[in-house]
This record gives sequence, structure tokens and C-alpha cells, in this order.
Amino acid sequence: MCKEELEIQKQQLAMQVEQLKKDREDSERRFIEMSNAHEAQKQESESLKQERLEQIRIAEERAVVLEKAHLEAEKVEQKKKLDFYRAELETLRLQLEQLKKDRDEAEQKNAEQLEQLQKNSIKIRMMLMIMMMGQVRINCLYTSKQEHPKLYRGLNRQIVAHDRKPLRTFALAG
Repeated sequence: MCKEELEIQKQQLAMQVEQLKKDREDSERRFIEMSNAHEAQKQESESLKQERLEQIRIAEERAVVLEKAHLEAEKVEQKKKLDFYRAELETLRLQLEQLKKDRDEAEQKNAEQLEQLQKNSIKIRMMLMIMMMGQVRINCLYTSKQEHPKLYRGLNRQIVAHDRKPLRTFALAG
């Protein structure tokens, strides 16, 4: 029985060796599969990471473009406002110049009117003085004729001689 036991043991050993080889091959195959799966996961993870980075880069580029567009739009809007305010300022400056011109013309006209009024006032005063002098002469003549008939004749001759001189006439400027 020894031979048979040996043979059985040998067969069992051969089966165990065969099983071990099979297990080892299975282990190697699983290791390779796991390694490949791990490598695939690693590559997929790296690929996803690259995709995310690319998406972030694209989003950042879009943000930069949008920011530039926003800044450009603000710049254009500010330029429009500036142009509007410049136009408004120019309009106000022209209005101010016109107001100054109108004021200067009004002052000139007022000065001319004042000068004319002063001239007319002088003429009126002179006319009043002449009229008053005439009234005084008439009063003097009236009083003298009744109270002093001789004096009246001499005074009357002087007045008549004086009255023959041409009197100036004053016309009011209109």
C-alpha cells in the first residue's frame, strides 16, 4: 500500500500543484486585471481631471471675455455720458455768451437812454428857466407900469431891444 498511497499522494500532490498553478495563474490574471482596471481608473480619473481643468480654463476665458466686454460697455457708456455733458456744457456756454451779449446791449441801450434823459432834463430845465425869466419880466413890466410909468417906458425899451435878439429853441429828442 505504500505504493498506492504514494501514488495517491503523488496524484494529490500533482492536483494540489496543478491547483496551485491554476490559483497562481488566476491570481496573476486577477492582479493584471486589477492592475489594468486600476490603470484604466487612473487614466479615466486623469481624463476627468483634464476635462475639469479644460472646463475651468474655458470658464475663466469666458469670464475674462465677459469682463472685458463689460468694461468696454462701461467705457462706451461713460464716453456717451461724457459727450452728452460736453454738449450740455457747450450749450450752457453759448447761452451764457448770449446772455452776456444781451446784457451788454441792454446796458449800452440804458446808457444811451440815460444820456438822452439827462440831455432832455437839461433842456427842460433851461426851458423852465427861460419861461420863469419871461414870467419875471412880465411881472416886472406889469408892476412897473402902474407904479412907475416913467421907469416902465425905459425898462420896456430895454426889454423890447432884448427881445429882438433871436431866442434859442430847444427840441426834446425823442
